Amino acid sequence: TGTAAVAKLELTREGKKTFTDYLVLAKFTEGWRIISKSFYRYP
Repeated sequence: TGTAAVAKLELTREGKKTFTDYLVLAKFTEGWRIISKSFYRYP
């Protein structure tokens, strides 16, 4: 297994996309941590 990952989260409200989040994670001895976040807000 690796020590880095990227996750994409799509948030919806009433069936419509409201946000897409992109998270960069790193694995430390204590566990996984989010080290960066970027997002897109739908109009």
